[in-house]
Amino acid sequence: MLSGGTSFHSIPRATASESFFFTTILSILVGLKNDMKCLILAAGYATRLYPLTKDQPKPLLKVAGKPIIEYILEKVQALKDVTDIYIVTNARFHVHFRAWLDAYKSISNNSTSQPITLINDGTLNNEDRLGAVGDILFVLQQQKINED
Repeated sequence: MLSGGTSFHSIPRATASESFFFTTILSILVGLKNDMKCLILAAGYATRLYPLTKDQPKPLLKVAGKPIIEYILEKVQALKDVTDIYIVTNARFHVHFRAWLDAYKSISNNSTSQPITLINDGTLNNEDRLGAVGDILFVLQQQKINED
């Protein structure tokens, strides 16, 4: 029980999209200095959104005609201290992200924007996924990021 007689079970759980957004915002805070790196966690399988996400990753679902991930990138690219952007995805949807990123780069007019690196964590399904912490560690090791 929490104070006031509230139990843990009565606290509302975050929706999948709220969790994605919250995780992404936390991932932006890799370092609080002039040389920050942003890691966008996009390697989940969004099984709770089936059938909508059965053949398409949640970050590439369109809202008002634009993929969700582009709204996040607009906010990140406006941060002057962010020097690099990493997007970690899974093997199942890597091809979708590659096609999206190629198109995004070709229509992007911002030549001074931070480089975007797409990383495949190698997982193929919800059962062998690495999870948020596993994907963060995977990217840090693969990209040899060792700053504070």
